[in-house]
Amino acid sequence: MPFYNLTPLPVPANFNDGLPNKINDNRITVGWVGTTNAALWNKAAFQLLNLPGQRSFASDINSAGHIVGSVDSKPFFLDFNSGAVTILKGPYGGATNGQANGINDAGEIVGEWSINIYSQDPMYWKTKDSNPVNCFDGLAGNLKIGYRGYGKAINNQGDVIGVRNRPGTIASPSIHQLFTWDKINQQLKVFLDPNFKGLPQSNAESINDLPSPQFVGNFVNIYLGSTNNLHPFIYDTSTASVQDLAIPGEAGTAYDINNNGDAVGGVNLSAVLWIMNGSVRVDLNHPTISDAQTKGWHLDEAFSLNNNGDIVGTGHVNGDSRRLPWLLTPLHTVKVKNFFPFSVVPMDHLLPQSLWPGQWYDAPPPKGWPENLPFPIPAPNPFQLVGNAYTHLTNLLASKKIVKISGEISDISTRKGYQEIATLAMDKEMEKLRKLLIDSASGSFRNEQ
Repeated sequence: MPFYNLTPLPVPANFNDGLPNKINDNRITVGWVGTTNAALWNKAAFQLLNLPGQRSFASDINSAGHIVGSVDSKPFFLDFNSGAVTILKGPYGGATNGQANGINDAGEIVGEWSINIYSQDPMYWKTKDSNPVNCFDGLAGNLKIGYRGYGKAINNQGDVIGVRNRPGTIASPSIHQLFTWDKINQQLKVFLDPNFKGLPQSNAESINDLPSPQFVGNFVNIYLGSTNNLHPFIYDTSTASVQDLAIPGEAGTAYDINNNGDAVGGVNLSAVLWIMNGSVRVDLNHPTISDAQTKGWHLDEAFSLNNNGDIVGTGHVNGDSRRLPWLLTPLHTVKVKNFFPFSVVPMDHLLPQSLWPGQWYDAPPPKGWPENLPFPIPAPNPFQLVGNAYTHLTNLLASKKIVKISGEISDISTRKGYQEIATLAMDKEMEKLRKLLIDSASGSFRNEQ
């Protein structure tokens, strides 16, 4: 039995496809079907949202069932329980187009308004009835003129993330940068991480509710001769550090992160889950992880997860060309600090099989091995080390290769010297890798959960 059970989310016959954008802790999901119809799935029950317009999209839902999005290019707030709809106020009389992208449990909302196709400003509404605050207000002219932007998400502390962008010219490249905005001081900061040399093109997707929050999105570093692939990342404000959640040659995006520090997204057209503070990536299509394959599905992308482990996304079933929505529900009942069932998998089994002691292949499962996980895990391993863990693994494997190659050196003293240095480096990298994964699995990398 896999860890997750897949439930197809229904799409009415007169609509081609569906996209589940956000799921809350009550397992209520909002998104849209077709190209113009805001929709809601209550677990697996479907309904169109009753909105005053022809074209609508639902972007987010909070724990109280308050929904935000866009209807006929206007930002809306919908109380799912009462059915009452509010069109959010614009910042100036000429504002004609807008969208609400995120809402927190306090009812604070972020999104955008524009007066024409050349303008777009990020907005914050304290309540559904408030006048909005322009997140660009207070910026110096050279930091604001020519820029457009939008607020993407807001957490329960009121921390805002969004994007500002500027079209490129012959003299300068285009700019697309993630920003954070402090609602108390109404101060906007552009995200420039020192771990990336040069100026990354970055995009915001989601922020969690930790006292020192984490946020996710994607980036492209245009000054390192890259292939311009989008790379998913996780940024941790408690350590002011970023991790690239892909390995070289991959492309993808991290779309959502919950309060356990676990994230979901898509890499190379396959839905994935990141656990252990972004150190381990889980293939949601693997038959050990979910029953998607046995039900004829390929899961393309995961767009949202809640704090109970439920995941929603889109995929294709039995060769159908339509992009269809799905829900993954965890089946595991073991309660651990990080709720995901993989936290009880012994750390060594998250490593490549080339690093396993040979006797493990024939030995009985180690103590604490999950009953519904086969032993050993069948290849290909559904777990992939990424981020800082991938860096340690790469160094470890390089040292292991040096040990092997140096065995061909005829001079005994020289051979022994190379092998001792490389073996010491292997031991140090393995120690760092074990500590990183063990700390991440236990939650000791943060002291606030």
